[in-house]
Order: sequence, then C-alpha cells, then structure tokens
Amino acid sequence: MQLVDVSVRRPVFAAMMIMALVVFGMFAYPRLGVNLFPAVDFPVVTVTVIYPGADPTTMESKVAEPIEEAIQGVSGIKRMTSRGVPLPPRASAMNLRFSSSVSSP
Repeated sequence: MQLVDVSVRRPVFAAMMIMALVVFGMFAYPRLGVNLFPAVDFPVVTVTVIYPGADPTTMESKVAEPIEEAIQGVSGIKRMTSRGVPLPPRASAMNLRFSSSVSSP
C-alpha cells in the first residue's frame, strides 16, 4: 500500500520515478549482451536439378519424383518442399529442413 499512498499523495514524484525507469531502460537496451541473442543456423539443404529441354511432366516423373523418393529415406527431415520451374531451362528445386537439436554446453 505504500506505493499507492506515495503515488496519490505525490503524483509528480511518482511520475518522475516512472520516467527515470523509462530512461534507464532506454540506455540499458542497446547494451544487452550478444549472448542473449544467439546466432541460430537452421539445418536446411537445397537440391536443384536443371534439365534443359525437358517438358514439365518429364521433370516431374523422371527427375523430381525419383529424387524425392531417395531423399525420403533420410532421417530427421522435418519438412520437404519441391517446386518446378516451368520456363526454360527446366529446373526442379527441393528444400529440406531438418529437425534441429539443441545441446547445452
């Protein structure tokens, strides 16, 4: 209750204390250590195959599907996406995102 009593009896003092805390926070924020924001590298692999002169159905059946089937056997895959480029030169790109494990030092 003392905080409430001081704030009611001396509102200017309470406002100045709040402003002092805000100013202190503004000066302290840029000085936060880098270790509080660790650098995170997500385990991602991109496979790109270029097949000049192929039509989209050939790219899908002869290139993308066999590679996807071979990659599915790899353990730890969290997400796999595959995209085809319909414009010449024909290409197929697969993005693999692996599950990340965090180990403490």
